[in-house]
Amino acid sequence: MIIGWHSRFAPVKNVPLVLEIASQLNDVMFLLSGGGPLFEKFKSDNPPNVRILSWQSPEVVSNSCDVVVSTSHNEGIPFSLIEASILEKPCIATKVGGTEETMGI
Repeated sequence: MIIGWHSRFAPVKNVPLVLEIASQLNDVMFLLSGGGPLFEKFKSDNPPNVRILSWQSPEVVSNSCDVVVSTSHNEGIPFSLIEASILEKPCIATKVGGTEETMGI
């Protein structure tokens, strides 16, 4: 199984949470894609099942994954989840901001 995360590497996106989840799911591969102010900080020293990619097109990341995850502390309109939904990928997200309305939950 491959879980994808596609966002900005910024405090509001809660990168440490997805890395914590990855450290507990050793048999699952995690692809993290994006750019932003914290990209260099999180580029190395991660669990062995985590691959940090630079910014990729959302469809490339989502098509490479079985599930897409969003760990944000806050969201307006979660575009990564919308893009994943268009590709019919299951999504797991924190219950923040516009996530519920966007995902129809």
